Amino acid sequence: MLKTKLSALLLSAALCAPAWAEEVHPQMTPIGYQQITATTLADATNLTLPTTYTATSAVFCVETAPVRWRDDGTAPTASVGMIAPFGQACWLYTGNLSAIQFIAASGSPVLDITYYR
Repeated sequence: MLKTKLSALLLSAALCAPAWAEEVHPQMTPIGYQQITATTLADATNLTLPTTYTATSAVFCVETAPVRWRDDGTAPTASVGMIAPFGQACWLYTGNLSAIQFIAASGSPVLDITYYR
């Protein structure tokens, strides 16, 4: 429960006021941004992780249309994987960023990602 509340607090800090993300959690420092468009999401897509620092978490926001994702080493399909609807709140991911893959579930989604260390 505490971990869930802390994740929600960190996500709020990262989205609302990146300047206080460091006050809330000193280790959560933004290190990069990526936007993946519908063209790239036509096939299962891995992230392009920043090379300056090792990313330990990321905030994902989905625009325009839903995407599906998996982080178990298997590529998602348009009908199989965890659904991430568009226009909802952004979400914080702290798993294995090199394993997560995304694909368009329908339409022409855009995926915005900010990486943190």
